[in-house]
Amino acid sequence: MAGAKEKIYGAALMILSENKRPTVDLVQKATKCSFTTVTKYMKEFREDYKEEIARAENRREPLPEPIREMAENLWNVALLVAENRFNDDRVRSQDEALDKQGKELEEAMLLITDLKARLEERDKKYEQLKAAFLEAVKEKPNIQSIVSHLAPNP
Repeated sequence: MAGAKEKIYGAALMILSENKRPTVDLVQKATKCSFTTVTKYMKEFREDYKEEIARAENRREPLPEPIREMAENLWNVALLVAENRFNDDRVRSQDEALDKQGKELEEAMLLITDLKARLEERDKKYEQLKAAFLEAVKEKPNIQSIVSHLAPNP
């Protein structure tokens, strides 16, 4: 009859070959050894077979086809939702930029209108002053006195 250590190692290796983690509970049920004995030898087993345990824990069964298809469909839907949100955000951003440019254009047009009005007013005053000057020149033959009167004093 095999010793407790061999029974425990054998059961743990069997469980490991089924892609399951060999826990103290599983090994104890398989060997009917005492909890204390299984715990003692499982510590040793984990040290001796740590690479095999790590590989078994990293191995995964392939997904069943219906689940894989559902996951793929879910992923495709998620991509579409993300793409739609991205496009919505891009359109919203472009709309905001256009609104800002529109407001800036309106402000520029108002400024141009204001400057045109000022220019027209200035031109009007210039024409009035010019007409007054020409009228004054006609009335007074001594143009020098008018010119000296308009010129700033040094």
